[in-house]
Amino acid sequence: MEEQKTEKIYKYIKQCIILTEKIEQLTEQIKELKEKKTKIEKVIIPVMAKEMKGKTIQYKERNICLKNEKVYPHLSYKYLNEKINKFFKNEKPELVAQLCQFLKDERIIKNETVLKI
Repeated sequence: MEEQKTEKIYKYIKQCIILTEKIEQLTEQIKELKEKKTKIEKVIIPVMAKEMKGKTIQYKERNICLKNEKVYPHLSYKYLNEKINKFFKNEKPELVAQLCQFLKDERIIKNETVLKI
C-alpha cells in the first residue's frame, strides 16, 4: 500500500517537472516573440505616425491604429525613497527612511507551501 502511494507521488512529481519544463520553454518563446514584436513596432510606428496620422488599418478583424497611452513604472522602494526625499527636499532623510521601512514592514506577507522544481 505504501509503495503505491510512493509510486503515485513520483508519477505526479514527474508530471510537475514535465509541465515546469514546458512552461519554461513557452516563457522563453513568448519572450523572444515579444522582442521581435518590439523591433517591428519600432519600424512601423514612425511610418504610421508620419504617413497615416489618425487612420486605422483593419486586418483579420483587428483595428490597428496609433494611440497614446500612459505607462506607469512599478512603485519600487528605491523609487519611493528617491521621490519622497525629493518631496522633502532632502531635509528629512531619517523620516523618509523610517517611512519606507514602515511601508516594507506593513506589507501583507503570506506563507504558502509550494513545490520547488
